[in-house]
Amino acid sequence: MKKIDEMIDRHSLRRKLTMWRAITFLIIMFSLVSYYMKRPSIEKTLQFNSAHIARIKVEGFINYNQDMLDKINEIKDNTHIKAVILHINSPGGTVVGGESFFYALSDLNSKKPVIAFMNEVAASAAYMIALASDHIVAHRGTLTGSIGVLLQSQEVTELAEKLGVKLESFKSSSFKAAPSPVEKTTPEVRDAIQETIDDIYSTFVSMVKERRPLITSENMPVVTSGRIFTGAQALDLGIVDQLGTEATALEWLQKNKNLAPYLKVYDYDLVEEPSRWEKIVSSIYNAFNCISGLAESSSYGKTFIAKYN
Repeated sequence: MKKIDEMIDRHSLRRKLTMWRAITFLIIMFSLVSYYMKRPSIEKTLQFNSAHIARIKVEGFINYNQDMLDKINEIKDNTHIKAVILHINSPGGTVVGGESFFYALSDLNSKKPVIAFMNEVAASAAYMIALASDHIVAHRGTLTGSIGVLLQSQEVTELAEKLGVKLESFKSSSFKAAPSPVEKTTPEVRDAIQETIDDIYSTFVSMVKERRPLITSENMPVVTSGRIFTGAQALDLGIVDQLGTEATALEWLQKNKNLAPYLKVYDYDLVEEPSRWEKIVSSIYNAFNCISGLAESSSYGKTFIAKYN
């Protein structure tokens, strides 16, 4: 019996040594692979340190993001970047988000050419961003426009009444925290909110009038009505300048901004990517958890065998 126990202990020790050797090996491998996969190559470093065109993307919901604005400012000051292609694929966002990007890109455009290329959708605040460019290219089927301002609120007073719930609100004036779902909107409050919406809307319309001289006075009421347009419709109305692809945008830059045709286009991410070491640590952590799980399963097996014997 003692001999059997010694054999089990030696087997257990051997298994543990094997497990830790495997963990050590995987840690080293994950570190090396992660490092060399993410380490910028000499060739790539040289490319980014020579004249080129930057491609930046604005995607998803747009809101105020100081980190992204700082990166736009870095692109503006980068002397190796000769022009910017702005890829837009967004349904819109907040008022401040759209305005902040518009002014940041307008400042960028004062230093180097910026051309906007619309993908599936570039509406509302996303179109406001496109206004900061020298030229706007869209697909025929791109959805754009939606020039306007929206504020929505729910009002549940009648539902609460049917449920036997009494809603009360105490505030310094009728305009405070209005509109509110727990009280009906009075005509005075409604007028005040509409004045605010109209003020924001007038700013948007003034941007369109200033940046889009191709839109005639006859078409301006249609353009700023809040409706969406296809790329083809937008071209007819002067909302965009041209239909095509990124190649179309590059051709325009070469022809109208005297850019050399040999300039390469490189992606510049406005969204912060995890650092190389963050990815390495995450990979090691996941690998360790995986191996620990296997070792734990092995321990369960050993316990079962010991009891069985």
